[in-house]
Amino acid sequence: MILKEDNLRKEIPMTQRKLLELNIEGYNAIGSTDGNPIEQKELELAVVALNIIRYAMDGENILSCNVAMQKYKNQQPKLIESLFQYADEQYEQFSMEERVLLKQYFYKIITLYGGELGSAFEAFVQTYSKVVSLQELKDFRAQRTQVETQLGGIALQSDWVIPETKNPRLEVGQLERQLISCTSANAVRKLLVKIAGTNPSKPLFTINPSWTIPYPLEQILIPLQRGFLQDFACILIGKAKELTARKDYSTAITLLTVLKNETQRPELAGNPLVAKLGKMVSWEGLLVQIQQVLDEWPRKPVDQAQLVRNCKQCLNSAIGSAASNDLMPHAKILEHCAALLLNLNEWNALLIAPDKRFPGVELCSAITQAFLDIEKFKGTKKTNREAWEMLLPMFLNPS
Repeated sequence: MILKEDNLRKEIPMTQRKLLELNIEGYNAIGSTDGNPIEQKELELAVVALNIIRYAMDGENILSCNVAMQKYKNQQPKLIESLFQYADEQYEQFSMEERVLLKQYFYKIITLYGGELGSAFEAFVQTYSKVVSLQELKDFRAQRTQVETQLGGIALQSDWVIPETKNPRLEVGQLERQLISCTSANAVRKLLVKIAGTNPSKPLFTINPSWTIPYPLEQILIPLQRGFLQDFACILIGKAKELTARKDYSTAITLLTVLKNETQRPELAGNPLVAKLGKMVSWEGLLVQIQQVLDEWPRKPVDQAQLVRNCKQCLNSAIGSAASNDLMPHAKILEHCAALLLNLNEWNALLIAPDKRFPGVELCSAITQAFLDIEKFKGTKKTNREAWEMLLPMFLNPS
């Protein structure tokens, strides 16, 4: 685990580690279906334990450690066992100063929770004996003097957890942070439903300014009735663009596929805007596929034949015989289709009439014509000048 390694390197800021802990807690709280619930809870406790060890070795903010102990009161034995386990596994790699701080912290745990857990501590110490040995545990307990002061009332209460006061704004803020960070369409769906129940004053896709969508898609999405589909579509498209920029192509394609399926639900069949949205989203998915192929070049895609067919259909919808001014892919998609067809030697698909609206497509078409001239005349005839006239200005020195 990265956090375990970072307890040695100390490169990840504690704020980032804490955010990860809160995100995992949030996913588990909303009942994420991305994995086994038991394994997800174990992962959450593992992250909490590793963060506590880091806190303890930093020698500061020990209050956060105690708060975590109270927060996971029902899982306290498992959490304390995880603390012993992870500390034991790396104990010999820590510095002497860090070992002293860890040992002091574990003595505090024994002092605070030894009465509640009883013999469980002996079992932990026998299994993980590097931080605190069984003899050290016995000596520590023997040295502790019995409290002579007579206490009563509230002082005898074992649970001093201060009840949390619910703050709706804080709860909405936490849901919004989860919405921004999650990459699962199912999690987005659940969070949108939860946040919508708070009667938000603005569209939910405006929560994160980084969620941007292409202008042609925006022209379809903005006129849609404000509600779930509009938010769901804008957020998934925005997240897909972010993921593509990070080269997480498979997750981006998954989000766009879910959105396309959403537009095909029977109750939305009569809405022409939704039908257009579905077509535009399928083109956005094609763009991500092309970007992945070009990024991983020269490795060929598994579904190359289908991808070529989709690129040809996409070009034909804007420039060919099936072109329509009512709905067409935007320039970036068309230029990527042309670039991929050029790289895959699909020459005939690029023998199309010049179209000044799409200079990238026009360039690919001119290069194709030049290549075919060279192949046909074997160098005995001058090649198509159009390609040179478009290429040369790219390499001229502007000064």
